[in-house]
Amino acid sequence: MMVTGVADQERDLLREATEWFARFDAEDFTDEERRRLESWRRRSPEHDEAFERICRTWEAADLAVALGSVPPADVQERPRSSIGPRTWWAVAATLLLVAGCWSFSSHVFLTLRADYATATGEQRTIHLPDRSSVVLNTNTALVSHVEGAHRLVRLLKGEALFQVQADATRPFIVEHAGHRVRVLGTEFVVREQQETTTITVIHGTVQVTGANPSSSPIHLTAGQRVSIGADGAGPVSHVTAADATAWTRRRLVVSDQPLSEVIEEMQRYHSGSIVILNPSARGIRVTGIYDLTNTADTMTVLANTLPIHMDRLTDRLIILR
Repeated sequence: MMVTGVADQERDLLREATEWFARFDAEDFTDEERRRLESWRRRSPEHDEAFERICRTWEAADLAVALGSVPPADVQERPRSSIGPRTWWAVAATLLLVAGCWSFSSHVFLTLRADYATATGEQRTIHLPDRSSVVLNTNTALVSHVEGAHRLVRLLKGEALFQVQADATRPFIVEHAGHRVRVLGTEFVVREQQETTTITVIHGTVQVTGANPSSSPIHLTAGQRVSIGADGAGPVSHVTAADATAWTRRRLVVSDQPLSEVIEEMQRYHSGSIVILNPSARGIRVTGIYDLTNTADTMTVLANTLPIHMDRLTDRLIILR
């Protein structure tokens, strides 16, 4: 799991660095923003290297060749902005390159380890030898050891809905990052978010044990959810089964969430990059039910209903301002 977690962190750093690069070239880039940029770069050597990598990508001779393959007509007309054309194309090209390279390396790594895997935007149902079934959400990978007296599944990445065949003599166990979910027969969702594991119970009862040997087991019943990380378990919250499994119907249910969280969730299903360049737009509150079948079209709906502007370079790259 550590390799996958590092890949996620590197991707996030590159996204942040790209957004800073875009602002850095803007005509209205302020002294305060400059100080914040320098502070961001000093957080760690990885932060500074991410920004330098974006700068090197812009300076690369192959960049113009890559951009030359994109028809100008694919870029929607947009209002005048303080971010200049140089930065617009730099952001576009850099994000396409970063997204493409990261997705490819991550996909190859997971495919080599996994028994079952899905690509970005793909969902898949598998049937295990014990007659249990698993619905894999987008960009998910798992290893299955369900045979004989053992029923063990390791979630490497992503999210899955488990519908477990009851068997009192063989507990069904799902592992992620050292955390364990133990059941006899029930329905529940396990989601990986870097080094955090979130468990949501749809039907029945599950026992959750953290990676720390000294942690006490947590018992969850239908409609309850808990997240466990390196620092232990968070509070138990409540969620409806319909909302928890909306993704199985290709729906995203949002209730008074900031736009930044909505985009982060939408990004899981989008084969490309979605970036918010305007910091003030991140906190816009969003409520609604959105279609995950075509994320590019759904982003158009969001842009038409919220006080934001959207630039689209094909369906692969969407920038919100």
